[in-house]
Amino acid sequence: MLCPWGAVFGWRFARRPRNIWSNWSTPLSMELKLRERSSMTDARSWGLALVLCLSAACSTRIPPPPGAGGAEIYRLQNCANCHGGSGEGNTLGPALKNLNKDWNLPDLVSFLADPGPFLAKNGRLATLRKAYPAAMSRYDNLDADQLGELARWLLEL
Repeated sequence: MLCPWGAVFGWRFARRPRNIWSNWSTPLSMELKLRERSSMTDARSWGLALVLCLSAACSTRIPPPPGAGGAEIYRLQNCANCHGGSGEGNTLGPALKNLNKDWNLPDLVSFLADPGPFLAKNGRLATLRKAYPAAMSRYDNLDADQLGELARWLLEL
């Protein structure tokens, strides 16, 4: 008895012979059980897909028109997706209120242009990066004047 069952279904089924289809009485219940089992393993895949979609949403940016103010640049660059409509923060990005306590204008402009060096040398920013799933991306589609307008507006929040 051990040999045929063990060869077909493995050692686990060979030690405890039973009908593996007994809980699946109809094709519909069989499909539901399979979906239930696969959804448990797909949870991580869905989570990864969500993070990728959200990061893509945060990085899709419309170039602002010349002379746009900081609030308009904030809106067009989709900052609200991660930081909230008025900079209050959400589960994807930190609040942007009271940035003037930790930032000055030149440093904030440099950070917006390329966050990488600041994340490497600033422990507070590195901690924030670990706390939020969406990574702060570069604003390489903005010129220096637009970065300045955005930074001035953020410092006034």
